[in-house]
Amino acid sequence: MSTLHQNVPGHVSVTIAGADETTVLAVAQALSACHNVTGPTDPFRVPGEPGVRVHVYGHTDAVDYAG
Repeated sequence: MSTLHQNVPGHVSVTIAGADETTVLAVAQALSACHNVTGPTDPFRVPGEPGVRVHVYGHTDAVDYAG
């Protein structure tokens, strides 16, 4: 799954930003352990902005939110 899937209904990209790689990776791993999301991308920095970021990708397929 990647940003190419964002045009498919039910698919999302979530950016996790934090002060350091350890923090953002821990949050991303926690999300992937209990939700229908991928593991994190490699950590990256945005020039001119503080901190580090990762992406996770998820979808609502096979998830019963009504029940």
